[in-house]
Amino acid sequence: MRTFGRLLALLGLSLVVFASPGQENGSLRGFQRPAAADPTPGESPAGQPEAGLVPLETLAGGDTCGSATPISTLQYNDSGTTVGKGDDSTGFLKQSCAEPTGFFSRLGPDAIYSFTILGPGNTLTFTVTPGNLDYDPAIYVLRNCLQLNTCVDGADEHFNGQSETLTVSELAAGTYYFGVDSSLDPSEDPAASGPYTLNVTGDFGNPNITPSATPTPTLTPSLTPTATRTPTATPTPTSTSTPTATPTPTATRTPTNTSSPSSTPTATATPAVPPTNTATPTITFTPSVTPTRTSTVTGTPPSPTRTPTPTRTATPNPSSTITPTATKTPTATRTPTPGPLVAGFYTLIPCRLADTRDPTGPFGGPALQAGSTRAFLMVGRCGIPAEADAIAVNVTVTQPTALGHVTIYPLGVPLPSTSTINYSAGQTRANNAIVQVGDNGSIAATCGQLSGTTHFIIDVIGYFRFVGP
Repeated sequence: MRTFGRLLALLGLSLVVFASPGQENGSLRGFQRPAAADPTPGESPAGQPEAGLVPLETLAGGDTCGSATPISTLQYNDSGTTVGKGDDSTGFLKQSCAEPTGFFSRLGPDAIYSFTILGPGNTLTFTVTPGNLDYDPAIYVLRNCLQLNTCVDGADEHFNGQSETLTVSELAAGTYYFGVDSSLDPSEDPAASGPYTLNVTGDFGNPNITPSATPTPTLTPSLTPTATRTPTATPTPTSTSTPTATPTPTATRTPTNTSSPSSTPTATATPAVPPTNTATPTITFTPSVTPTRTSTVTGTPPSPTRTPTPTRTATPNPSSTITPTATKTPTATRTPTPGPLVAGFYTLIPCRLADTRDPTGPFGGPALQAGSTRAFLMVGRCGIPAEADAIAVNVTVTQPTALGHVTIYPLGVPLPSTSTINYSAGQTRANNAIVQVGDNGSIAATCGQLSGTTHFIIDVIGYFRFVGP
């Protein structure tokens, strides 16, 4: 059938293939790609595609990280389906990878591709087009397979049956993963999976290019060390301990020899010597022995002339004590005061925010009315601070009187096109969700029933901070 289709394509004829409802025409996926400018090449005698040309065979995305389909050449075209595949994604997307009013999780089945960035100058554009009017895909590029918190970028801007396009550029060299996924839950919405076509254009980069801009960051480290070196000069004031050498003037004990003149008249004059020793502190008790020696040494009077010399040593040293004023420079050390990083997810003790089964009030009854919207204040309840940007909740509907759905979203923004939880009459169902906090720290809940009421319960388990203080 495939060979016959190619012959008709070469003759410029259109081929119409009928399939039973719900059956995917996998044998003719090659015709879902955009028409090439040149005629479709035939196969070589060995049965292999001609070198340098895109083959018609469909590779389709892998079901697991281990079976990810490699994107090795550009331009790249492929088609496949997420129907029947598993959900391998884990964690939550960063805010930059999700729409402002969208979900941070990807609950749908996913098709996985891999590609390798070779060097600088890289740019890749991914376009995924649904194969029917029901499928609502979401796409993303991840650094690690398939950890959503390592996302580089993502796209989920359009609705059922509409294409999603994502462009990434200037990635670091290495292997990345591209996922075709959905934010919808396949157990609740059939639009969570379906057929698709993939087109990738761009450049993997050039490994021979060395970025010249990278040396510039080395300028910043050279500035900081120079400031830190100045405080090291502060140990030099320890030299001020040298003035303690000033006790050396205790050599003034030599003037005690002046007692020799008083001893010349009579030996009884020696009692007059102790009053002269009052100039020296308490140490002058030692001269009491010397009077016996002074009677013989009469030529010692010139020695007192040497006593002024110790006073000269004291005067230079105090002047050097002015240098410690340089100790003011350590005030520069106050600059390294980086604040703590506070962006991230913060867990809370599970707490019930609202229950319409309770008595009438802001967090209680009445039940949600069909087609009505009700606001619930989040900030200040259950430990949710004013700095919270989004909350992680578990929502439950019970005792609905009719088929319907409930959508929660930030208060003050338009009603999203996707529901948070779907149900039938009389069912009790629950689902988890992450929703940004809107005006006045509140969220809105809209009841999508055509008639009747339903009770609605909100339990919180944590909150997100997207940016620092």
